[in-house]
Amino acid sequence: GGLKELAHQIHSYHPEAIDLNIVETIKTIWDFDRELVIPRLGFTSVEAYFTASSPFCVLPKINKPTLILYAQDDPIFEPSIVSDLERVCEENKAIDLVLTQAGGHVSYLSSLNCQKNNGDRDPWWGWNRVLEWCNLIIDN
Repeated sequence: GGLKELAHQIHSYHPEAIDLNIVETIKTIWDFDRELVIPRLGFTSVEAYFTASSPFCVLPKINKPTLILYAQDDPIFEPSIVSDLERVCEENKAIDLVLTQAGGHVSYLSSLNCQKNNGDRDPWWGWNRVLEWCNLIIDN
């Protein structure tokens, strides 16, 4: 999939950095992080890496108006984080959380096919939500 393609692209630029035999064993994001990310960053485990890179220790401290658009189908994150995200954002009045069922990891841009399938003709859905939110903040 996409992670193997990424590893192959990195290998093409830095062949000494990635063992293609290891790449062929990668089946999940967890495998990718364990084999290719964790050793280079010096973490002891994937769990330690995920803990260190988690936004959950920062979110409660945010004190400026903040909009979070989050797609529940984001393939990078475990779906179970949604309830934690909702709880943290509910407890912090500076954060406005907009959850969507679909959107992927880096998305909210819609092709014509996507617009047709979802009955939404807005190819810039995410950007338009951000601009609307900014207008609300400015008006208040």
